[in-house]
Amino acid sequence: MLDRTAAPEFHIPTRTDLKHVTSSTLRNGIQFHDLVLGDQEVCRIELVLQSGSWLEEKEGVSYFTTKMLLEGTEKLSGRQIADRLDYYGAYWEVTSGMDFVTLTVYSLTKYLQEVVPFFLSVVVDASFPEKELETLKKVRIQQIRVNKQKTSALASSGLRHLLFGRNHPYGKELSEEEVGKVTSADLKEYHKNRLLSRAEVFVSGKLSGEELSKLKGFFGDFPSRAVSLPNYPVVTAPAVREILPVDESVQASLRLGKMAHDKHHPDHYHLMLLNEVFGGYFGSRLMKNIREDKGYTYGIYSSLSYLQNAAFWVVGTDVKREVAIASIDEILKEMRLLRTVPIPFEELETVKNYMIGTFLSSISTSFSLMDKFRSIHFAGLDYEHYNRLLTSIRTATSEDLLRVANDSFKEEDWLQVVAGGI
Repeated sequence: MLDRTAAPEFHIPTRTDLKHVTSSTLRNGIQFHDLVLGDQEVCRIELVLQSGSWLEEKEGVSYFTTKMLLEGTEKLSGRQIADRLDYYGAYWEVTSGMDFVTLTVYSLTKYLQEVVPFFLSVVVDASFPEKELETLKKVRIQQIRVNKQKTSALASSGLRHLLFGRNHPYGKELSEEEVGKVTSADLKEYHKNRLLSRAEVFVSGKLSGEELSKLKGFFGDFPSRAVSLPNYPVVTAPAVREILPVDESVQASLRLGKMAHDKHHPDHYHLMLLNEVFGGYFGSRLMKNIREDKGYTYGIYSSLSYLQNAAFWVVGTDVKREVAIASIDEILKEMRLLRTVPIPFEELETVKNYMIGTFLSSISTSFSLMDKFRSIHFAGLDYEHYNRLLTSIRTATSEDLLRVANDSFKEEDWLQVVAGGI
């Protein structure tokens, strides 16, 4: 009989044997990745295009082309497209990023044969009607105007400007003037020559072999093209504190950042662990100091952000403008402590267990397992990456993190942005 007075045995895994994704190349050269898993008759299909703002020659074109894909074809209006999807209980979403455009469809498995060909035809035959474009441009202009008054948005964009330069795709910020210049002809040109670049398909969920074969047939006719990717120089500003005033704002948004190592660097896993201790979870050093002890903020975070062609470290929080500089001083103080004082054993063990537990809870569904594959696939890594992650977390010592902190937490390397004033 189960003894309910005894706690379950606590076990930290040394390896994780994730179910592997199967990859193949379709007749048109598209990479097709599938993970057949799950009990529910539902699947997710992601069409990932290596385009995004990285490939646009005119600012805003990638964003509007992507957003307009569902607004109509020569034969169907946007409303008719939405009604057809609703009829089959399907849902799709479009994400326009700096490196990728991702078109995602969620569908009941039994309707894949109707939903997927319809979805692909809408993507290929999008007509970009002028009326809908003008409406979308007005919405985007209003969003830009609102963001100019939001200290958090100003601080984040200001930091990217300093990290990458204003002419780099990662540092650019779309303006009202640039939105006004976008035309339907621009979108049609981008759609024809650049949007459908280097397509890859990621399918996850419960499917039969026959259903999977049909999907490969549908995507085997998709007109992807291999567009060469341009190179953009990164122009990082010297260490500086930039003030971005916002009239009558009682709040200041702080962003501190620096360029970081990519996932192939030998210190990558220790950096992830160090970031967690510093500001990566609710019990972090920054939260204890600036939220709990000082009461300067409701929340503060640090994170490592990985883009396709760069990585950077960012610390962010919102505080009263009167304590903006004091908050920056406390952030820098926590960096100095991590550079000079070894992390106590109990604190490090708590963070290790939290990170491992969070990782294990993120691999419970076919969709999340596919997300894990996508992450390593586009980074040029294999499944051993996750075993190296677990091993590095388990075996890391305070001395390891002290060494990494001395390399990463040099105050003179960190850019500072204060939006809202001081």
